[in-house]
Amino acid sequence: MSGWNPARRLASMGLAERRTSGQGFVLTGYVPTEIINDIATDFDVLLNATDAGKYLGVERFMMAKPTKPGLLKKYFEEKNASPMYHPRDLDGFIEKLRAGVERSKAEDLLDIAPASHRVRIPTERVVETILRNRLPLHAVDPATARFPDFRVSPAVLREVIATDHHGTVRPTRAAKILGINLRTIHSLMDTDVLKSCDIEELKSGRLPGVEAVIQLNRGAQPLPLGPRANMIFRRSDVL
Repeated sequence: MSGWNPARRLASMGLAERRTSGQGFVLTGYVPTEIINDIATDFDVLLNATDAGKYLGVERFMMAKPTKPGLLKKYFEEKNASPMYHPRDLDGFIEKLRAGVERSKAEDLLDIAPASHRVRIPTERVVETILRNRLPLHAVDPATARFPDFRVSPAVLREVIATDHHGTVRPTRAAKILGINLRTIHSLMDTDVLKSCDIEELKSGRLPGVEAVIQLNRGAQPLPLGPRANMIFRRSDVL
């Protein structure tokens, strides 16, 4: 095999680094034979972005959405390397989504990608929000579900996006995440076991999609520009 790919993998593991000249890599220490054997075994099952997309049930272009923010790990972390994926990392990503599946039925559910369009938030941000806040997902058969099979409530997404700031969540959301009742959450806050903080909603600095959801929830109405136009608000309505 080409020496470039093993070197890139060793660099991802912190066992090699690129030369200052940019030409090739140099080992940072001794590399055990077992690691080299594991890398050689991994290379037999690596998937390119197209095949990885088929593995997850999505088109190739969709692979960049969870990969760019680090929700899905590339085998080679070097930015110039072609995106390759190991099935174990793809399975790990899907298992995180499967862990959020609830058996109860819910209404107004959409696939994750259409839900991101509904709330006007990039798909990768929606996935990150789902995983970080442990939002309930739904799937007909969780054991075999792939990415397009998971469904989420846009209403729940809007609620979390509008109230989730700087990694904080409302007490009701914290109770659901921890699996305890709201009274216990308040008791934990009163005894400083859980730290609380006051969050001031800024009028600027948020992503446009997040700001739009917040303003809609507040009752602001965008200008009637047609379905294909960007959503625009009057300044006097939002400030």
